[in-house]
Amino acid sequence: MRAYRFSVVIPLYNKARFIKRALDSVVMQTRRDCEIIVVDDGSTDQGPKIVEQCSDLRIKLIRQKNGGVSAARNTGIEAAEGEYIAFLDADDVWNPHYLEVIGTLVEQYPEAGAYATAYEIMKPDGKIIYPKYRSIPPSPWQGLLSHYFRSALGPPPVWTSATTVPQKIFQTVGGFRVGVRIGQDLDMWGRIALAYPIAFSSKIGASYCKEDDHHIKRAEYYFTNPEPAFVSSARAAIDQGKVKSADRSDLHEYCAKLQIGAGCECLLDGRNPAIARKILATTSPRSLRLKLKKYRAILQTYLPDPFVRFSIRMKTLLFGQH
Repeated sequence: MRAYRFSVVIPLYNKARFIKRALDSVVMQTRRDCEIIVVDDGSTDQGPKIVEQCSDLRIKLIRQKNGGVSAARNTGIEAAEGEYIAFLDADDVWNPHYLEVIGTLVEQYPEAGAYATAYEIMKPDGKIIYPKYRSIPPSPWQGLLSHYFRSALGPPPVWTSATTVPQKIFQTVGGFRVGVRIGQDLDMWGRIALAYPIAFSSKIGASYCKEDDHHIKRAEYYFTNPEPAFVSSARAAIDQGKVKSADRSDLHEYCAKLQIGAGCECLLDGRNPAIARKILATTSPRSLRLKLKKYRAILQTYLPDPFVRFSIRMKTLLFGQH
């Protein structure tokens, strides 16, 4: 019999400024039947030392050579003794009731392939954003997402630091894709959603703490990896006949959203209109909203850079983000 119901997996790479905050948020959970596995993915700062100084006996530190966040999460999954794997990034935090809410979902929806809660986004300036989820009943609500890919057309309802997965699910869908630096989490949740229902609670269980360099890194990645990870996974699932006919339309639109997002990253953050046009040309959205976003982005690829920069500044002023 396993000693813990939950195993918390925290990948760590040069997050010394934040790791103590993340660990404290786990230690202070109202539900304590969990082990805490921190996987040091070759950090060069003091992060691992800070973990070693923590006195909670449930904390285990595993060291490995740098292999990326997917490799670190997979290592944590393999070392886990718990029946359910709860993920937390080293720079994010849980609300004290997170595991308690997940436990309730587990008891009520044992057939689910993943359990997720709502989350808040904390920007570098301290501003907090509350995502407005799509095709999900208003709060308070919990249940199985009837149309995951339709919901995912808005802010992602399933986000890493607010998601827990039964360990047995990884035996079916496999681990996180090693070598994929951007979108490996969305790829995992999408692969699970293709095979299992996903349970969701509108209670805010975690805070997603954004960093200033987030978008720039994404743009640089898409220069050499123009296809989002889940797009290839979805294509493979369709070819193998693993997609339900009721999900095909939403899945098609969701993949278009991911591709348009990658194109916009390359244009707005990476300043590479040629690659942006190449990515955008592969999309075929059906909704008017995504069509407008696609063709607006294509138009911007032909504008001089100062005009593009001006549009970014105006959008930031109006909406606080791009």
